[in-house]
Amino acid sequence: KFIALNIVKYYSSLSIDIFITHVKIITHMKRYVFRITLLPGTRVHLIFSYAPDIQAALKLYLFYPFKTGTDIFIAVSEFDNRENNLLNMLNSQEFSNSKFQIPIALGYDFMGDFYFVDLARLLHLLVIGPSGTGKSVALQCIVLSIITKCSVESVRLILFDIGANSLSCFSSEKHLYAPIVKDTGTGITVLESLVAEMDRRLSLPEQKCYDFPYCICIIDEFDDTIGSLENK
Repeated sequence: KFIALNIVKYYSSLSIDIFITHVKIITHMKRYVFRITLLPGTRVHLIFSYAPDIQAALKLYLFYPFKTGTDIFIAVSEFDNRENNLLNMLNSQEFSNSKFQIPIALGYDFMGDFYFVDLARLLHLLVIGPSGTGKSVALQCIVLSIITKCSVESVRLILFDIGANSLSCFSSEKHLYAPIVKDTGTGITVLESLVAEMDRRLSLPEQKCYDFPYCICIIDEFDDTIGSLENK
């Protein structure tokens, strides 16, 4: 209640008038999600523009306005909470009953709900960020999602781990299209084989292609790997 009153107060001091109409308390994440209503004449973009100022004034670790449909919410937390338990997600009914072709677990959204996406619909996925922010761990989680949900007959993995040594833990997985790539010479051979497989499938009737498994190529340290392959 104290946080809610202060949010309204600080926005009001900036001539931004809002009401908090509902609050969801996410106990395990120590987070509040407030649904807000704007008074007539209040511009939506101001809620987002002044968010950093409100966060600093209230000394909150998290203060994140976001929209879902026409509703506006503000996710708030006083604490650094990194709840992102992959095992809980992979064991959940939402994951096991998913209708996605290749469901992958990406984490929790701001409402505290599991967030899954269908890799089959993404086509290309780039994981970026500074060193030490968890890119390699994210790739491991993607691989774990795939091998947990998808059969060997439906998905084959091509893993590039040149110099990174973050995907070696999957070296014995039956889903592998080829042994994990650890050097540039092998990488070139594997990529040539993958291109040949793509060309073969493109030459077949579209309906026939549904009989083949998905081929998913995952490359850790993409820039360095591609650079070394080009130099080779």
